[in-house]
Amino acid sequence: MEVLDYHIKDKIGEGGFSEVFRAEKNGRDFAIKILRVPDGIAAEDVLSRMRYEFWVLKDLDHPHIVKVHDFGCLQDGRIFLVENFIAGLTLRNFCAQHPFPACEPALLGVLRGLKSLHEWNIVHGDLKIENILVAEEENDAIAKILDFGLARSLITPQSPLTSEGFSGTPA
Repeated sequence: MEVLDYHIKDKIGEGGFSEVFRAEKNGRDFAIKILRVPDGIAAEDVLSRMRYEFWVLKDLDHPHIVKVHDFGCLQDGRIFLVENFIAGLTLRNFCAQHPFPACEPALLGVLRGLKSLHEWNIVHGDLKIENILVAEEENDAIAKILDFGLARSLITPQSPLTSEGFSGTPA
């Protein structure tokens, strides 16, 4: 399967609204999130949510926030978002497999990423340990915040799917 110039290699995950695939372009790996439109939700709302996620992330370039590269619609109408591929574990799994001193750099990275988001007046909207991946790079634990589908800007109109007040994953 091809998405733009990206060659899909394999499925690496799925969530409530999307499937995530690893893809390759010019020798680099990327993650492509392809949205599923659940029954009872208008496709336009899902498109607005993904467009908003792309808008929130497109200009951010921070070592602890996933980098977004592209956004669009497939010929069959499904919506996709292309971001950096992160070979790592969720924060939960990383910390379960390592002693606290090894987790500390990742936790500090999350705080640095959140600080940067807040300096940009962006609220994540669904921050949880499953939305943080930790990659080990040169013996360092580098945390990356991802999944900004419920994010909102504090200085621009809210995303259509979060404008009614509450967002996030129920506890």
